[in-house]
Amino acid sequence: MMFHLDPELFLQASGSTEFSCPEDRFTLRRNEIAIIPRGVPHGEVARERRGSRFRALVFCFHGHELTLIVSRSSPDSRPTVVFCDSFEGPEVPQALRYLEDAAAASLKTSPTGEARRRALVFAVLSVMDDLLASARLAHRAQSHEHPKVRHCHDLIQALLPEPQLSVASLAGQLGCTPDHLSRCFRAETGMPVSAYIRNQRLARAKGLLQDPKLNVSEIAWACGFSSLNYFVRAFRQAMGQPPRRFQRTLAPAAPTREG
Repeated sequence: MMFHLDPELFLQASGSTEFSCPEDRFTLRRNEIAIIPRGVPHGEVARERRGSRFRALVFCFHGHELTLIVSRSSPDSRPTVVFCDSFEGPEVPQALRYLEDAAAASLKTSPTGEARRRALVFAVLSVMDDLLASARLAHRAQSHEHPKVRHCHDLIQALLPEPQLSVASLAGQLGCTPDHLSRCFRAETGMPVSAYIRNQRLARAKGLLQDPKLNVSEIAWACGFSSLNYFVRAFRQAMGQPPRRFQRTLAPAAPTREG
């Protein structure tokens, strides 16, 4: 299951997605919208309907960036990414707050709560439309990377919370063999794909640990580590101390009283 520290917005363009959460199961059908609240693990199964191929749009957040993912179905009925890109702007944090409020409003069954949820979702979509229309892509250093390597970087950032992220899964979404992707990636970056994924997970975890309100276990899951023990070992090896101690060192010191 995927686990995110921020809510996600799903738009079903065609086909349907079967969601499984710890306390709920539901099917998202064509032209329907779903919000997955923060901290809710979820699995997805892609279903194609007769005469309607599976297509879904996912909007997710990380910091001041909004990532758009377009997915199709794979032979094993899992959504697979065909396009992803990140956008940035001062509106992104506001859109995230709208989405968090919409997720909270969805828990209320009153007509007022439903109206508020719809208004907040429309506000989120309006912000996203402005970002996409202005094409404010997240900054990237100019490079002459191989197109598959550049796309691989984007996929890794978008799918980092997925524990099963691997060379094989990335190659399948890029339409090449794992060996070809590994050769291209190592030639461009000087490191294996698996090492790059691990480094990106640790870098994201390091940033999240700066928030004292976040639980270390949640951070591990949100960064795609398959277990807390694995995360602790990997973080200690990279940083020389376990994540909880690292998080405590970043906490502001309590003020001292004089006199």
